[in-house]
Amino acid sequence: MRSLALSLVIVVAAVSIASNVRAQDGHDVKVTLAPSTPQSEADRGMILVDVVNTGKVPVFVFNPNLPTNDRPTGRDLYDVVDAKSRHALFVGEIWDEHPETTNFTRIEPGQHIVSKYDLGRNYKLTPGPNEISFKPVTYYSGPYDVNTANVAALRLGKTESNTLKLWINDALLKKQSVALLKPAGAPTFGSCSATQTTAATAAFSAAKALAIGGMSYYSSHTTPDPHPILPTDTVFTPTQRYSWWFGYSAPLRSVNRVMTPDWYPTIFIWSLNAALSNAAKNPQISCDPCPGQPAAAAKISGGGLVVQGDYSGKSLVLCPHFFELSASGTNSQPGVILHEMTHFPQEWSPEENEIDDIPATGDIEESGNLTTVHELAVQHPDQAVTNADNYEYFYENNPPKT
Repeated sequence: MRSLALSLVIVVAAVSIASNVRAQDGHDVKVTLAPSTPQSEADRGMILVDVVNTGKVPVFVFNPNLPTNDRPTGRDLYDVVDAKSRHALFVGEIWDEHPETTNFTRIEPGQHIVSKYDLGRNYKLTPGPNEISFKPVTYYSGPYDVNTANVAALRLGKTESNTLKLWINDALLKKQSVALLKPAGAPTFGSCSATQTTAATAAFSAAKALAIGGMSYYSSHTTPDPHPILPTDTVFTPTQRYSWWFGYSAPLRSVNRVMTPDWYPTIFIWSLNAALSNAAKNPQISCDPCPGQPAAAAKISGGGLVVQGDYSGKSLVLCPHFFELSASGTNSQPGVILHEMTHFPQEWSPEENEIDDIPATGDIEESGNLTTVHELAVQHPDQAVTNADNYEYFYENNPPKT
């Protein structure tokens, strides 16, 4: 009994020490969620978000990870769990922003940043009781960009959040959903200037070539299964290029195909090749000023499942920053197009009577940095295959890997 009591004391003490380490180091950032007012706003998923630097030193947060009133976040920043422990699907716009030193917010000690956030507009909420928390995001001692060699040296810690219990009113939620489903009009190249249309057309053609190249890579490393169950059974053997960006290196036999994470990239390879090799399946392209998003290259809209590589009902919106990117290489225009296309969840049937569903990709906090993205593949392959940058860099293949 004494041994058990002593163990409990040690555990409690360790937790207490860990919780105070950041304060002793002089940095700590907390996020507090509360219901919005009036009550009708809270009942449809509107919340108040208070970000405060409770430490002793200034910290920096990458803007897409910081909720503010003057810009959309464009990222899945909240964990919303209903009474059946189901996590709400993020259905909002996803913006592609690579880090630039000017795209960080400096938060002084004691400074609060308070904003409203509309969960009902950005998540597929379940009526009834829900528990909401802000997902931990990293704060830094200074800003960085895609060329920063040692981002890890700038990391100070991750935010902490309370858990807000919120009741979602079914009637108010349905009323808002009807408004959200009204189409804003089909975007086309017509919304781009002549110069933008020329650049976007060339980028789209280059993205098509990259997608076809990705499929060629997959096909060239796929051979007949020496121990087939069906004559069509194959084995895909990943090489350095695949394992460098996705982390997996074990051969994949089609007879064992189940939608585990190691298979996810193969589905995107098939789907993007199908979409860009067939004009009828191409996504729609438009241009937009993207106000409040100076570092945004593009965003997606027209959410929902992509079936058999058919993107015809999906939209890619190009921002002014997109046209400042290079036409090839790393973080390129065609790479961004493929990056955005992976933000849609996929349904693909590679063989008769077989349906594979895989989730859409997201964006890690330190997106746009080759070293960080590769580290994700090495340390967390299951996360790398759901991160859009890993796909972009696989396709750009710069510097080349075989």
